Amino acid sequence: MFDPVGSAALPIALASALVFLAAVNIVVVLAPPQQENVHTSGTAWPFSSMPYLTFAMMVAYLAAMEIGLGFVIPTITFLCVAIPTIGKSARLILPAATAAAILGPGLRWLLTSVFYVDLPRLFP
Repeated sequence: MFDPVGSAALPIALASALVFLAAVNIVVVLAPPQQENVHTSGTAWPFSSMPYLTFAMMVAYLAAMEIGLGFVIPTITFLCVAIPTIGKSARLILPAATAAAILGPGLRWLLTSVFYVDLPRLFP
């Protein structure tokens, strides 16, 4: 059993913050615009897909850890996909892969060795 302010608090707080921020982002996108742009011609789809895509990526990231893929593999995959998607540029693929290769194992070491957080293991 986890201590409520110990090793379980950080993953629960981070997951809650991610879900909250995604929900806020979706609400902002769905809010009516303050003023209409008179220079826009035609009718465009009023909703951006970015908040939905970001939310789906976060859910997939958490689900991947839940089904037994551990922490490092989903983290690397999430960062490799999320950084270019949010940055809206294919030029970010190489920097994203580099950052993911460092952050995946680096965060695992930091969270398990320094903060003693019990992270999901690869197929426990």
